Amino acid sequence: MGEARSVVYSMIYVLSISFQVAGALMLMLFSISTKRLDVIRTFAKSHVIMRNGDTKELSYNHDAFVETFSTAYFSKFSVAYISFGYILGVFGDIEESSRWKAVAGIIAATSVLVLSTQLIVKKLLKKEMVQKRITNEELVRAGVEPDQKSISTKEIDQSFEDVFGKR
Repeated sequence: MGEARSVVYSMIYVLSISFQVAGALMLMLFSISTKRLDVIRTFAKSHVIMRNGDTKELSYNHDAFVETFSTAYFSKFSVAYISFGYILGVFGDIEESSRWKAVAGIIAATSVLVLSTQLIVKKLLKKEMVQKRITNEELVRAGVEPDQKSISTKEIDQSFEDVFGKR
């Protein structure tokens, strides 16, 4: 009876970790994307993109666009770290006398991970894929319409002609 109970507890523990890792992986694979078109879609949901009617040039807050990439990168790293932590936790065991050493080690390792992740993300944000301005073609491919479009001079002239006739 004791061995069967041990097997059941082990299975529950394995399932518990599996659910946590599966949830983290699904977030990383299906919800958090660093693909440019996905980042454009995410950015467009919460920021204003305008198209000039004469030049077709897009106007938007480029720093906020880069920040959207930054958020996506940090989210991916976070989910990966959580997954690795769950998996590595299976192998860990701390003796009572070593708890303060473990706390010190956790603080040191966490600091190194956070600082190194910030450096890596900073480097990733310098890539052309991130720094390049959004194009009209990318908006079309992403299925995003600008929030506002200014009317071109030609369209204004045409409206006046329609209303007041040719001058």
